[in-house]
Amino acid sequence: MRLLHLADVHLGASCSAFGALAANRRRAILEAFRSLPDVAVDHRVDAVLIAGDLFDGPAPDGDLLAATRDVLRRFVDACVPVFIVPGNHDAVTLRLNPYREVARAGRVFVQGEAADRRWPLEDEEGRRLAEKHAVYILARPAFGEPVTVETDDGPLHVYGVAYDGAECRDPLSTFRRADAPGVHVALLHASVHDAPHWRGTGNALVTTGDGLNRLDVDYIALGDYHRHRPPEAFGGPPASYPGSFAALDLTEHGARGFVVVEVSPGRPPVVEHVDAGLRPVASLELDVTGCIDDIAVAEAAARSLSRSAIPTLRLVGEPAFPLDADAIATELRQRHGHAHVVDETRYYAAARLDELAERDTVVGHLVRLGRARIAAASDDEDRDVAQMALRVALRAMGAE
Repeated sequence: MRLLHLADVHLGASCSAFGALAANRRRAILEAFRSLPDVAVDHRVDAVLIAGDLFDGPAPDGDLLAATRDVLRRFVDACVPVFIVPGNHDAVTLRLNPYREVARAGRVFVQGEAADRRWPLEDEEGRRLAEKHAVYILARPAFGEPVTVETDDGPLHVYGVAYDGAECRDPLSTFRRADAPGVHVALLHASVHDAPHWRGTGNALVTTGDGLNRLDVDYIALGDYHRHRPPEAFGGPPASYPGSFAALDLTEHGARGFVVVEVSPGRPPVVEHVDAGLRPVASLELDVTGCIDDIAVAEAAARSLSRSAIPTLRLVGEPAFPLDADAIATELRQRHGHAHVVDETRYYAAARLDELAERDTVVGHLVRLGRARIAAASDDEDRDVAQMALRVALRAMGAE
């Protein structure tokens, strides 16, 4: 059985980290999401699993909700059932609940009482109508009977929870596998941690690899982490994070998208990560030692970056000039539309400062004072401030 598993689409996110590209980024994410019904058909998947945070917040605007309902209708028209659990950004426990609006579309069934009850799976009419030509929102705070659909590759049983700590602190302990043939899948928005010092947020389900081992299923479709983690990363449970659907800020480097999973009863799942096709964020560390000025640094960075990427540049080394990170970012923005530059260089080449400090000039006096201030710094933070102050002052005075 082939399943398309995605999570953390965050429709409606501001994408403010992308600066002037923010509006284009939001449109590109929505268009990539709109393409998914065709992608599902091309990959011949039996079902789609959305593991939370489909929306970035509880109150997406009307246009976004209408677009989402249209995408879901197209899945239904293509005979591809869709299973959704809420996340922590779009939780059904919030006063505003976007899934009530999603459930206004035809052929949408809700499991649980936290969402709109016009199509509850708990009643006989809902059970009779439920079939593979539908969307299922799994909104109960604990596991119960799975939703079962017949696919071209056999029965699919999907178990899901919408985390609500006030109702059920440990929903994984409520899991009971149905005695039925076919593929069994658990759908969760959860943070899986094994570090004892880590503490999760109050509105998110937190578990461990041992916790996942409680789930007697063939595949665990996870959401929450924004970096892809294949099953082998868990060392036991047949679980996977697809990662965020698209980079939502400049820290999310590399390919982003979803996974296509081949699942067979009693066998490890086979997971393939598929790029959503949006411009990636590229991270580059550049040693500026030997560059003669800001333009040379920008040119060196551009040679190492694809024009299709959105760059985040970390500068290291010892420049022989008063480096201006803002000027370098301005140069890169002309090529890439947006750029983020972090300056971690040693503030100025030591040999160059030695030369300036020996001059009987205002610049020489400035260097001597600045070096004394750096030497007297009480800690690393104070030292960084003093180094930056000297660099800014030299640049303002046109020191070369």
